[in-house]
Amino acid sequence: MKRFLLVLTVLLCVSLSYGQFEGLNLYFGNLHSHTSYSDGQKTPEYAYNFAKEVPQIDFLAVTDHAHYFKQLLPDGRDKFEAIKKAARESTSGTFLSIAGFEWTATGWGHMNIYESPDWTDRNESPDLNTLYSWIESRKVLAQFNHPISMFGIFDDFKYYPKADKYVNLIEVGNGNWSVGDTISPEMFNAVRLAFAKGWHLGTTIGQDNHKANWGAANDSRTAVYSPSLKLEDILNSLMERRTYGAEDNNVVVRFSGNGKTLGSIIYDAKSLDLHLTVEETEDDPIKEVIIYSKYGIYKSFDATSNIFEYSEKIPINSSYEYFFAYILEADGQEVVTTPIWVQSSSNKYVYNPSIKPGNVKPGETVVAKFAVSNLNNTAEKFWVYIKNAEGRLLASEEMEMPPISAEEVVLKFEIESVKDNKLLFYVNHELAYISNITVRSASSLNILLDKTHDNFSMNSRKVLKATIDISGHKLTEAERILKPSDFNDKDIFILPLPGTEGFFEKLKILQEAHQGMIKDFVAKGGTLIILGNGEPVSRAIVDSYNALLKALDQPIAFGEPLSKEIQKVSGITFDGYRELIGAGTLYEGTYGNGRIIVFSGDPFTDKAIIENSELLRELFSVDEVVAPTEEPKIPVVLIDVAHGNDYSRDKLNDFSSAIDSWGLRSEFLYDPLSEELLSEVEILVLTDGSNYTEEEYQAVKKFFQSGGKLLLTGKSDFRNGSHPGVMNRFLELIGSHIRINDDQLVDYTDNYGAPYKVEIRTFPKSELSFVSEKKVDVYSGCSLYTVDGSEVEIFAKGDEDTESTDADGNNDAVPSKTIIFAAGEKIGNSKVAVLGKAIFSDYDFTYPGNENKLFTKSIIEWLMK
Repeated sequence: MKRFLLVLTVLLCVSLSYGQFEGLNLYFGNLHSHTSYSDGQKTPEYAYNFAKEVPQIDFLAVTDHAHYFKQLLPDGRDKFEAIKKAARESTSGTFLSIAGFEWTATGWGHMNIYESPDWTDRNESPDLNTLYSWIESRKVLAQFNHPISMFGIFDDFKYYPKADKYVNLIEVGNGNWSVGDTISPEMFNAVRLAFAKGWHLGTTIGQDNHKANWGAANDSRTAVYSPSLKLEDILNSLMERRTYGAEDNNVVVRFSGNGKTLGSIIYDAKSLDLHLTVEETEDDPIKEVIIYSKYGIYKSFDATSNIFEYSEKIPINSSYEYFFAYILEADGQEVVTTPIWVQSSSNKYVYNPSIKPGNVKPGETVVAKFAVSNLNNTAEKFWVYIKNAEGRLLASEEMEMPPISAEEVVLKFEIESVKDNKLLFYVNHELAYISNITVRSASSLNILLDKTHDNFSMNSRKVLKATIDISGHKLTEAERILKPSDFNDKDIFILPLPGTEGFFEKLKILQEAHQGMIKDFVAKGGTLIILGNGEPVSRAIVDSYNALLKALDQPIAFGEPLSKEIQKVSGITFDGYRELIGAGTLYEGTYGNGRIIVFSGDPFTDKAIIENSELLRELFSVDEVVAPTEEPKIPVVLIDVAHGNDYSRDKLNDFSSAIDSWGLRSEFLYDPLSEELLSEVEILVLTDGSNYTEEEYQAVKKFFQSGGKLLLTGKSDFRNGSHPGVMNRFLELIGSHIRINDDQLVDYTDNYGAPYKVEIRTFPKSELSFVSEKKVDVYSGCSLYTVDGSEVEIFAKGDEDTESTDADGNNDAVPSKTIIFAAGEKIGNSKVAVLGKAIFSDYDFTYPGNENKLFTKSIIEWLMK
C-alpha cells in the first residue's frame, strides 16, 4: 500500500477535465423505505409528501415487503398498484417518487426491485435462481440490500451473468439510526466480494425506514448523476450505475476514467486515466482517500482540506480490472463510489481465484478455485490455464460454455519450487489474474499443534507460533475436532496434555479414534511431541494419553504432577511438570518410520519458551525466539464455560464461529473471573451458572462500570435446575432493573413439539435491528420481569397464550402480565442484554426454520453499537 500526504487547496495548479459530467445533475435520495403497507408506519402518500420537505432529498423509493401484498387494502386495491399510483401523484418537478418492493428471503438475502409491472415474493420466488429469472424476464432494475450474514449474502454472491444486466445496485450502507453510521465493515467487505465475484453494481445507501422519518433519519444518501429528475432518466442512470453511497448529504464526488463516468465499462483499454475530485463544505474536511482495485488497496492518501483531487494513468495488465474510491471525512462520515471497469472485448473472464493452502513447500499440492464466465451471446470453447512467472504450465482445463454463463473451476497442481510463488491465470492468451502464494524451502517444517482437547495453556502459545513462522516453517492449530485431514502434509504434531481449563472431562480424554490417527501419522514418518504439565487432571485423562504411548510401543507413562510452577529441570525450563515413569524429564523413541519425543513438562508456553532457545533450535532449526507482532485489536466476546453454565464449550461451536464471522473474536472462559482477565474484553456472556465467588461478582461489576457489556441468559426452573438468584446478583450489582424469573415458559399453541419448546414471534419496536420473518425457538426457557423498569427496552415477548409456570413447585415465580423473553438496558456508558434462555447452542442456533442466529446477532450488534 502506498500512502501520500496531500495538502490540497482550491488553487491547485493541476486542472482536471470532467467533461463527462456535463449534462448530468447530481441528485441525492433514498432508495429503501417502508410504510404500513408492510411493517412500517403511515401510507406511501404520507411518506412521499413527508420526504418532499426533507432537505437534500430529491427522490424517495417506497419498497414495502412483498409478502405483505397478498393481503389487499381495505378498499380491495393491490398494495403495489397503490404504491405506484401514490408515486405518480406525488411526483413534482423538484421531487421524484419511485415505487418498488422488497423481496425478503432471509438466508438468501433481501432485494429491492423498482418500477416493475407486477410483483413477486418469497412464496412465488423462493430462491435466487427463481428471482433472477423473474427479474430478467421483466428487464427491471434491482438492488442487493444490506448484504450481511444476518440477512443473507446471496449465496456468497455467486455470479449470474444474465441477472448482472439488471441487478445493478448494492447497498454499501443501511440504517435509519440518527447517528448515521450506516456503512459497516461487514457490509463494505461484502460489497467488495460482490465486485470480485464479477457483479457490476452501483453503490447506494438506504435508510430502510420503518418509522415515519423517510429521508430525515440521518444524513445518509444515495447520490445519482442523471440528466434530469424524470423517472425515466433516474431509472436509466441507476441502471447505468452512476451512483455513490454517502453518509454525508451534500458531498460532491466526481470519479471517472478515460472520459467515462463512474459505473462505466471500458473495453480493450491499455491504460486508464483515472480522475477523482471530492468537494466538501469548508467546515467539513476530508481525512483519507483510498483507491481500491480487484487486488485490494491500490493507493491511499491522507488529506487535510475540504477539496481533494487525484489523477493517474494506470496501466491495465489483465483482461478484467476495476477501481473504486473510499472517502473518509474528518467527522467520521464515509463515502464509497461505484467502480469503473476495464475489460477485454473477448468477454471471457476469470474472477476471484482462491488458492489453498497459501503457504506451502515444494512437493505439496495446492487447489485453485475460481469462476470463469462467457459473456458472449454465443457458445464458446476456450482454455483456462495457470502458469508461473517463468512460463511453466502448472494446470489447465478446456472450457465449453453456453452463452452468457459462468462456471466454477477447480484446478489442482503440485508446487515444484519457490519459482511457483507467483501464479498467472490466463484465458486463452489473455492474462486474467495474478495471485501470489508463499513457497517455503523444501527443508521447512509443517507443524500441527493440538487445541482440540482443552489442552494446557491453549491461549499462551503466541511466542511459539511467531518463532516457528518467522523461521520459515508453518504452524497450524487443530481446533474444535481433530480430523485425519489435519495430518495431511504435516511433519510434526505437538500434543500438550490437557490442563484444568475447561469444564467437561470428556473433551479432554484422548479418544481411541484420535489415538489411531496419531499412531498412523507416526508410523508413516511423522514426529510426535507430547508435552506434560503439572496440572491436577483426572486419572482418566492421563490414562488416555498413556494408552497412546502404549499403542506406540513406548515403555513410559505419565504419573502424578510434581510442580505447577516455572522450574528448570535437567536443563529445560518447564511451565509445570509431572512424573514421567520409565524416563527422566525427556524421552525419545521411534515407531514405524516416525519419531516420538515426550517431555515431562511444558517448555513451549509463553512463560517458559524464552528460556528454551537451544531446545527450539534442536527441534525446529530456529535461529532465535521472537515475540509475536502486535495485531490490531479485535473486540473480544468472552463466553463463560467455567461455572457449570447452561451449555459447555462443545455445544457452542456455531455461536463461537458466528461471533468470529461478525468481526469480533470469541474466547472461552476456563478460569475464575478477575479484573485483569476482563480488562481486554468487550462483551461478557454469562449463561445460567453457579458457584461465582464474591471476588468474581465485584470483578464483573467493575468491568461493567468501566464500559464493558453483558449478555446474561437464564433457563427454566424445571426440577429446580436454574440459578436465577445467582444471575440476578449480577444484575443487582450493575444497577439493572431487569430480573430473571424462577419459572418456566410454556405455550400450548406456538411450540415446536412440546409446550416448553416455545416459539417466540412477538418483537416490539426497539433499537434492535431485527425484523422477524419466522420465529425464535426457546428450549426450556424462563421469563424476565422488571423492577421499576422504565428504562428497560423489551426486545421479545410471548403472545397472549404464552404462560409462566412454576415448574419446580416452590411458589417462587414472580407473576407478570407481560411475558418478557428478552430485554436490554442502557446504564451509564454501558449496556446489558438479558434473555430467558441461551438460544445460541449448537442444537438450535443455525436451524433453518428459526431466526435464533439473526436475533442473537442483533443483540450483539445492539451491545456493540
